Amino acid sequence: MNRHDVMINLSRLQILLSGAVFVCVVAAFTSARSSERESTPTTAWVESTLLKNEQELLREKVREPSAIETALKAYVLASMQAWNAEPMAGTASHLPEIASDIVDVVLEEPCIWSPSDGSREAILLARIAWWESRFRDYVDDGNCNIWARKCTTMGVCNLTKLSHEQQKLMMLGTCDGGIAVGIWQVHYPYLGIALMPDGSWHNADYDTGKAKQIVHREEALKDRKVNARVAYAMARQSIRHNAGLCQYSGEPGPCPKGDARLSSALSWSVKHPFHM
Repeated sequence: MNRHDVMINLSRLQILLSGAVFVCVVAAFTSARSSERESTPTTAWVESTLLKNEQELLREKVREPSAIETALKAYVLASMQAWNAEPMAGTASHLPEIASDIVDVVLEEPCIWSPSDGSREAILLARIAWWESRFRDYVDDGNCNIWARKCTTMGVCNLTKLSHEQQKLMMLGTCDGGIAVGIWQVHYPYLGIALMPDGSWHNADYDTGKAKQIVHREEALKDRKVNARVAYAMARQSIRHNAGLCQYSGEPGPCPKGDARLSSALSWSVKHPFHM
């Protein structure tokens, strides 16, 4: 093989080696891009992970309520138990549940006074319930409304239609003839009550579609917390209108009932302040 043939063969070898290197580089780049695609989270994966984290946070919130929430529920419950220190017929056996619902509503809704830790609002809502119903079971569970319908004919309740035990309880109060709902004795119009985002309320008859929730009587009878939310909105709006609780109690002029409810709540908060 002469010198010329050797040079030709070397040139061919260089070309082959360059091609092999190029193929290897391309393969490596393609492999890297493929790995990158595989390791880069997809939108669906990110959304799924965020949802799982959010659900975990919600479960954590359920398991571990905030310190102020726990302390506030204990404070409201102790107050309610103090008001019911003397045995009363039909007193609610589930005061802890009532206290919990009250605090949940107060901490979720706009405050009445500012600054506020929610304690005065919670005591106010609890005190209204005490004045209206003494937290009695037959009012809280809706039996008062059922019995009132059963005994009432032409607007008059004939207690003899009820059992002896039912008669004893209904003599303590008939829920305004079965119209008033729950321990806050809320009156619901036919189309319900519209709760607004700013914490105000109005009859759903005049709703413009901006309500965050419309509560009907049947729903409030089944769900104490829903009824508490309506009662709180009513009390808040009445106080914010500089009417004390007169609008809540439905007294057009001087309102001794509304004044008694508000003054007793504020007095209790002053004499027995909330501490963490």
